Amino acid sequence: ALSIDQNPSDVQTVSEVAKTIVEWLSPQFPAMIYVDPAALVLKTELRRHLPRGVQVLGANNDVLNGIHYVCRLFSNREIAIDRSCSQLIKELYSYSWDETKSVRSGRDEVKKSDDDGVDALRYALYSRFGNFDDPVSVARKRGDETIRRNSSLPSYKKILGGYREHHP
Repeated sequence: ALSIDQNPSDVQTVSEVAKTIVEWLSPQFPAMIYVDPAALVLKTELRRHLPRGVQVLGANNDVLNGIHYVCRLFSNREIAIDRSCSQLIKELYSYSWDETKSVRSGRDEVKKSDDDGVDALRYALYSRFGNFDDPVSVARKRGDETIRRNSSLPSYKKILGGYREHHP
């Protein structure tokens, strides 16, 4: 899974973002790239600029299951983030739940701020390797919303705190 460690102050058009991604990947292109399913223009631009054969797919953006999956990867030491990905590391530590929205909607929701890298990580890992029968999905299929953040989903901060102790 690849995620560009970008400077949030770098503002680009969608076409420029696509070209930046293609330049960054070149000459070693992956077989597939996962993109936020709502980013239709980015998917179109990537398809236009990428070599033939590279699939541009809409990511599975199931937030709770994706977070659960990525947290499990960190907990099991199945994933590591290189120190050079400073923006992604910063985002992982600042990723948090939006208590106000959660109370209003009755559903667990994350704060949507400085989370592009974390979302990209979650999209790629969960879309490509995730187990779509994990506890939150199974509970939802049964109509059971009792599996909630507090009982089943650790925070990235908590997991990364333990990770940092072993990988200073």
